[in-house]
Amino acid sequence: MEKQIEVNGVTIELTDDQVNKILGQTKVKDTKELVKQEILEMLEKYKSNVRFLDENYKVSKYPTSRFQILDNNGDWLFTIDYNSKNQRFWYSYHRVWMVFNGKHSINIDDFQEVMKSILEEHLNLMEAIPRDLASTLTLMYWKNI
Repeated sequence: MEKQIEVNGVTIELTDDQVNKILGQTKVKDTKELVKQEILEMLEKYKSNVRFLDENYKVSKYPTSRFQILDNNGDWLFTIDYNSKNQRFWYSYHRVWMVFNGKHSINIDDFQEVMKSILEEHLNLMEAIPRDLASTLTLMYWKNI
C-alpha cells in the first residue's frame, strides 16, 4: 500500500517500507540526540567529582592532564587523558554504556558515534577514541597472550 505525502508542493508516493524506514531513521537520530544530551548533563553534574591521575594512572595529589570523573557514590564513570601524544577517553561499561543501552536501546555503533561527537565538540579530544573499560581490558588481555 502506498502513501502520498506532499513536500514543498510536490506529491510523493511512498510504500509502507519506505515510510517505516524514514520513521526508523528519525527515531535513531532523535535517540542519539537524547543520549548525547543526557551524557553531557552527566558530565556537568559530576564535573566536581574528579580524581587526578599520575603518568601511571595512579591517584595523584596534584592536578594533572589525566583524571577520572566519579558519581556521587564515588564510583568510576569516565577517565579522560588530555596527553597530546596519547589522548584517551574511557567510560564505565556498567554505569554508562549499559544504562544508556537499557534506557534507550541504542546500539554500540550509534553510542560510539555520540561519544565521539562529545569528545570532539565539547572536550576538544580530537584524537581520542571512546572505549568502554570492559572492551579495553579484553583487548589488552588478547594482545598479551
